[in-house]
Amino acid sequence: MNVLSLKKRILLADEKYALIAIAAGFFILNQALELLIMKFSGFRYTDMCTWDCGWYRGIVEGGYDLEPHAHERMDAANWAFFPVFPLFARFVYTVFDVSHSYALLISSRFFFLLSIIYFMKLSKVYFPAIPLTVAASVVALNPFAIYGNVGYTESCFLFFTSAFFYNLKQERFVLAGVVGGILSAVRLAGNFALIAYLYVAIRKLIEDWRHAERRFRPEPLVLGGMLIPLGLSLYMFFLYRHTGDAFAFSHIQRAWDRSPGNPFARIGDGLSGDAYGKYLALMSAAALIVPAFLLYKRHVELAIFSVLCTLIPLSTGLWSMPRYIFWQAPVLLTVACACTNRKIWILFLIGSVIMQLAIYTAWFTGRGWVI
Repeated sequence: MNVLSLKKRILLADEKYALIAIAAGFFILNQALELLIMKFSGFRYTDMCTWDCGWYRGIVEGGYDLEPHAHERMDAANWAFFPVFPLFARFVYTVFDVSHSYALLISSRFFFLLSIIYFMKLSKVYFPAIPLTVAASVVALNPFAIYGNVGYTESCFLFFTSAFFYNLKQERFVLAGVVGGILSAVRLAGNFALIAYLYVAIRKLIEDWRHAERRFRPEPLVLGGMLIPLGLSLYMFFLYRHTGDAFAFSHIQRAWDRSPGNPFARIGDGLSGDAYGKYLALMSAAALIVPAFLLYKRHVELAIFSVLCTLIPLSTGLWSMPRYIFWQAPVLLTVACACTNRKIWILFLIGSVIMQLAIYTAWFTGRGWVI
């Protein structure tokens, strides 16, 4: 090993440890802020697993339902909740012998830390000018950071999304396909990774074909693309064997009165509604600026993923849009770009802390708008 190679390895190791240290520091800061909120408000961790966390708890406890049984109309089942996150929580429950609720809370926090680390890695390959401290802060201290702590799948989704796009950018196509396959079984929106992947793969094939000096190897590209739908396919196969309906995850959405419609009409309806409806509509409309910014920066694959992850959930209604927006890797990258301006960063952090106080209060007092 020559001296230059050794120096390079030392620098890479130092950078790796620095990245982990920054991520751990901001994660601890997030947990400390939550602890302060809990201490001075009288809220209890034992009451934290509610709303969708309760559905995941049911999966960890007894698996997937055989038939609908919940809600007043007895038409709801847990098929809408994809399996990767509850399977990991089941592992935590088995290994650490904690309650089902705590297994979910621990799992979401574990993925929260991983998502900070991989988001920082993602920011380095897409926007190297973003300081690592800024990248870590927009995840750990984002206004809707609560969803990384309360047994929801948001942190798991952000981690696998960041890992997918990081490997895709590095042209590790088979590894990106493996991660994308897991992502497709984290949440339905994870399957939009395939469309982003196809854009990059086609662009890569065209570039290699045009440059004769490059070795034309389509096999890794094809294999990576084939792996991405695997997670969803396995879940559909399970649902078919379990319920007789491979699309049960979609059909059961009627229990929550969610049906596809015109996403722009949803924004219009929100703007003509009450104050909260206006808030959701304006946030959803603002989120559509992100794909435009990413296209301007020529990160087309991120723009594709972001516009689909915004418009498709929006087409079923405005409810829950804040967490769908603020736990998207492309959205957080855009926020981090804006926060390279120190004044904007400070305002973002102040506003975020205030928002977290409001959301934690609403969470523990049963306000439905936080679902």
